[in-house]
Amino acid sequence: MPKSERRLHNDIKNAIKGKGIDKIQYLINKDSAIVNAKDKYGCYPLHVAAKYGKEDIANYLLDNGAEIDAKDSKGQTALHYAIKHFRIDAAKFLILHKADINAKDYDGYTPLHIVQSDWFICQDAIHFLLDSGANINEKDTQGNTILYHAIKNYNFENVYHYHIASEKEYKLSYQSYIADLLERNADVNDENNAGETPLRLAVNKNYAEIVEIMLKHCSMIKDDQNMPPIDSTKSRNLMTEYHDANTSYAEDCALIEKDKVVDDYSTIESSLSGRAQSNIKSDGGCNII
Repeated sequence: MPKSERRLHNDIKNAIKGKGIDKIQYLINKDSAIVNAKDKYGCYPLHVAAKYGKEDIANYLLDNGAEIDAKDSKGQTALHYAIKHFRIDAAKFLILHKADINAKDYDGYTPLHIVQSDWFICQDAIHFLLDSGANINEKDTQGNTILYHAIKNYNFENVYHYHIASEKEYKLSYQSYIADLLERNADVNDENNAGETPLRLAVNKNYAEIVEIMLKHCSMIKDDQNMPPIDSTKSRNLMTEYHDANTSYAEDCALIEKDKVVDDYSTIESSLSGRAQSNIKSDGGCNII
């Protein structure tokens, strides 16, 4: 990068961070190229304005030729910056000015993917993006949706990080979050590049509570054949072949999903609950039903 461009960017970055719009106007009047001057990370002035929540400056930059969806060296736009730095008002401003809400960085992460990793403290941002039209089933370069990432990160290592009163509180909040994604039409059967679905991931990790939430959700919706979305056959042979007192609830569900024989979830619940009192246990060994 030419030193002159780096100097221009440093000048405007410092102005954005602390000296107000008058300084920005002075710099742009002096050299209009400053609007699209990048730093060594490919970061534009609009990225900086989004990061610091300076909507008035962002507006002035756009009026003077800034590209709203310009990407830094990681492929992230100003909207990515606004979201990952919890600048919801700046994100609203950018979306109002036609920023691409599903723009992807070079890992395939949309702003929704970015904010999902901090779901507990960013639920307002997640709801805002979804309410504004973000595609809940958009995939990254590995073919993973945010539902897949949510299940992948279903652990309790963050309990202390977020200063939550108890693991139970965190667990219930996480389950509520996943249920909310499902209610917003996150697809439990969307395969990634490795052929794994969010439902299969939950089953393989033996996240019985999450599998149960998914199956209950699927029982409430129907496809164009008036069938739950997991199955594609008319078999009512639900658990007869697979029912084994030595398998876990999640393993039962894995067999159901694998062989696509489910078409009556109320029967599944009845079948599973028959051994629930003694055999259905969570990872911690506690009865979950």
